[in-house]
Amino acid sequence: MDGVIFLEQGWDDDARRLFYNEPQGSPIVPLAWFLALEQPGSEALLSDDDYLASLGLIPESRHFKNPNGLPVGLTEDHNLLGDEPMLGMNCSACHVGRMTANGKTVQLDGAPANFDFWRFMEALDDALEATLDDPERFARFAARVGEDPAGLRARLRKVVRERQDWGVRNAAPHQPGPGRVDALTVILNQVTAGMTGRPDNARPATAPVSYPFVWGAPYLDFVQYNGAVPNIGAGALARNVGQVLGVFGQVSLVSSTLPPGYASSISLGNLGDLEHSLETLLPPKWDDLAAEGILPPIDEARAARGAEIFDKTCKGCHGLMDAAKRPALAGFKTTLIPVDEIGTDPATTVGFATRRAASGPLTGAKEGFAVGEPLCEVAYASEILIHVSLGVLAHEAASHARQIGNALLHGFTTKISGWLGFDSSGNTHQRRTVLGGFTKSADGGYRKAKQILQSIGSGKVQGTIDPTGCGEKELPANYRARPLNAVWATSPFLHNGSVPSLEALLTPPAERPATFHVGATEFDPVAVGYASGPGEGRVLYDTSLPGNSNKGHDKGTGLDPEAKMDLLEYLKTL
Repeated sequence: MDGVIFLEQGWDDDARRLFYNEPQGSPIVPLAWFLALEQPGSEALLSDDDYLASLGLIPESRHFKNPNGLPVGLTEDHNLLGDEPMLGMNCSACHVGRMTANGKTVQLDGAPANFDFWRFMEALDDALEATLDDPERFARFAARVGEDPAGLRARLRKVVRERQDWGVRNAAPHQPGPGRVDALTVILNQVTAGMTGRPDNARPATAPVSYPFVWGAPYLDFVQYNGAVPNIGAGALARNVGQVLGVFGQVSLVSSTLPPGYASSISLGNLGDLEHSLETLLPPKWDDLAAEGILPPIDEARAARGAEIFDKTCKGCHGLMDAAKRPALAGFKTTLIPVDEIGTDPATTVGFATRRAASGPLTGAKEGFAVGEPLCEVAYASEILIHVSLGVLAHEAASHARQIGNALLHGFTTKISGWLGFDSSGNTHQRRTVLGGFTKSADGGYRKAKQILQSIGSGKVQGTIDPTGCGEKELPANYRARPLNAVWATSPFLHNGSVPSLEALLTPPAERPATFHVGATEFDPVAVGYASGPGEGRVLYDTSLPGNSNKGHDKGTGLDPEAKMDLLEYLKTL
């Protein structure tokens, strides 16, 4: 990391190392294997810094938290059995970015990364398969690992099959590219298809979203783009457990008695530490970069005029949060906007809200694990996710009561109860599905969701609607508008990364770039976004593809050119 500039963002080296290297219980393959594998089509090691950097991972030096010199976000982890060190992945792989400008490179903690998760997984899978198929490559691999070749080959064959199953289960019809992944679909696929042994529950990953910036996240009442899980109390842990379930977390769905719940690979204490570290993370400041000669200074007169425009045009949805005087945890009220009102690509939120799945071996289990009605044979996929997440939390309650707190130990009778649809007695409310406030029934919501998705060319909504209404819950199809602290450092914009710059976001949707390239770190201070032209390692973004629409969010698009420049200048001050 020689020559890389780190800004004052509230972290010292210890906090940064924790965020970069703390395992969360996301085992992918044995760590010794990852260090011994060769790149597809080459004898060079897969773990080579330059090769991993070509996939968007940020190199990091060796230190006591990172003895193997893994890049930011790859960790030494453990599996469910804890029987050998594993290659893991934590949240920093997607939430640490880099910016280059004026010949200098800045590392931005908490910013969206350029990590191309899909290409990384393809490279890993290709390396594993080539090692299994090529005797000479396998011999070199076995010598590096130092295991008996016969036993190693049998284990390798099993892991290759598991990785192939993962690839089929989470098939993406088009590459998300750097900085994006269809996280919600992958999470639901892992839980409803992988863990339950029901491959028919899997759905294509057709709704990728940009990695969000995470400074200020602990203070928001909702964190996910679709506002799916409240961030208060055990909700933050449930959100993080769900994230790990989507990133290779292992869970045994055989419920134990002492302690109750589902045993898993998830490191709940480490998740609590990672979440806690974000409480002190500050957004980067444009002025700090200007002081380093990296970005031009802000035009104060323009910014002052832009502040007035922001108050009239943007503040109604994007409230202001003082980065130095933050509210209570989960205390900042974000704005949840129905998808039909905001007009942006609906695939992410509608897909989550309408998705149904066979409960399989979980049929009859209580929705809230310890409380609530039984899961029907066909349930909302989100209900199955909630059940599994709370089962994992229940199993860890005895040793991590501080993190889980009374919200779990007393039956989720407050905020979490409301989220699950329980009243204070643990009984469920029978409620209608509401998709963005535009329908009054589950069937009507399904039809409207299908119409929206068809309008952007994605075909039909996958899944079914149970005509009995069994287990109905309120599942709104919203997008969350959050405070815009340091939004200038987080392009491309909109939840799916479909607009390359703030300048483009302020143009009418029909005039926004239909295609552009992603993956660059070179920053454009005028357009306020990263370079979007072709270049080495960059991937074409096509807004005509399903899930990639750049429509909607037309606030500010009718301003005159001078007013737009004033507003852009003000946004640089946030």
